[in-house]
Amino acid sequence: MCPGTGHRIGDVLAMYWNDNDGDGIGVRQLKTGVGPWVPITPHLQAVLHKRPRIGDTICAHGKDGRPLKYSAASQAVRDVRHAIGARECDIHGLRY
Repeated sequence: MCPGTGHRIGDVLAMYWNDNDGDGIGVRQLKTGVGPWVPITPHLQAVLHKRPRIGDTICAHGKDGRPLKYSAASQAVRDVRHAIGARECDIHGLRY
């Protein structure tokens, strides 16, 4: 979601399914308060299509649908980075 939207992880974790109009996602950036609209590319559409709708937020946690917290997202990204040998690619740099 970070590379697909160009947004920080905190902004991605705050994205709601209802923010997605099918052509783009309306986002309110936590850092700036600005609400840009991000077009949905075919790749991002494929990512969204694979996400289970288990909560109000796109990045929900477990079976109860709670919004995924930053610490859990950061750990998941860290685990993948270590598994693929990309330790230098931190969670903040993914959006670039």
